[in-house]
Amino acid sequence: MEIMRKTLLATTALAFAGALAAGQASAADKLSVGVSGYMKQWVGMTSIEEGTYGEGDAAEMREGAMDIRSNSEVYVKGSLEADNGLTFGVVFEFEGNGPGNIDESYAWVSGDFGKLRIGAEDSAHSLMVYGVPNAGLDLGEVRMFFPENEAYYTANWQADNKRIVYMTPRMEGVQLGLSYGPGANEAYGHESGGDLPNNDGDTFSVALNTSHDFAGGTVKLAVGHISRGPDDVDATNAAAQVSMSGITVSVAHLDDDKGDQSMTVAGVMYSDGPISISGNYGMNDKAAGEVSIGMLSMGYQLAPGVALKSSLFASESDATQVMKSDGSMADFEGTGFVTGISLGF
Repeated sequence: MEIMRKTLLATTALAFAGALAAGQASAADKLSVGVSGYMKQWVGMTSIEEGTYGEGDAAEMREGAMDIRSNSEVYVKGSLEADNGLTFGVVFEFEGNGPGNIDESYAWVSGDFGKLRIGAEDSAHSLMVYGVPNAGLDLGEVRMFFPENEAYYTANWQADNKRIVYMTPRMEGVQLGLSYGPGANEAYGHESGGDLPNNDGDTFSVALNTSHDFAGGTVKLAVGHISRGPDDVDATNAAAQVSMSGITVSVAHLDDDKGDQSMTVAGVMYSDGPISISGNYGMNDKAAGEVSIGMLSMGYQLAPGVALKSSLFASESDATQVMKSDGSMADFEGTGFVTGISLGF
């Protein structure tokens, strides 16, 4: 852990020193920002076999239940290319649902040395490992309708913490990423704020990905790792993606020690003009049992950034129990259908 921290800090210092050595930026124009983002509105019907599940709102998700779920974010981004060849930028991401808090906020600088980010941002292992595309609802978003059922490919216990992220330039299709986050990064001064003091809870991450064109197609491979002290909790993820003639086949895997789970997500997606079709499958092996999710999706682009999307999914879990009408318990089995609109701006 200590060697990783010193290596990352030394690498970051060299990159930053190289940026400063490039010369001063022109003061003729200031950085300006623009607004972008997305909004997804889903209308879904779910059916849970055997009986009811959960308490409160969750207990309403039984046979024939309908619900509306939303997922949206607003981005404020801006960049400025200076006379010395460096580009400076800022990013703010706001959650559109819930309390409306700032999700991420960081500054960045890029040049021949690569790209350096400082602030609240995901780790290298999350940013650089390729995902599994789909035409509708994401497998990780199934939890909006079945709260404990999800499958994804990056550890979410480290997301959006304050950290330093450095990515090298892509050379021969290969790119390396490193990130470091202090354990008490939400505190002011030298107060730990309830976190581990003396940097015992620091987070380190490393990732490597490649992208190569071949015979009219593209092959992408990636691997990442993140660790946090003092108990050395770790997560490792890897992904592969092949695209050709409008068809993309992907698989991603995550081993998460802290979450005590292992997840595999796979899918195939076909796109032709405004139409996209996908099939996805995810398996989440938790300490309490297994969760499996299968999904068929279709999307149709109505206008630039505007698409109608629908997904039919089924999930089984022996990690979650439902209550039958006679009061006994049974493993979770549920199906759902959602349709909605996705708008990017």
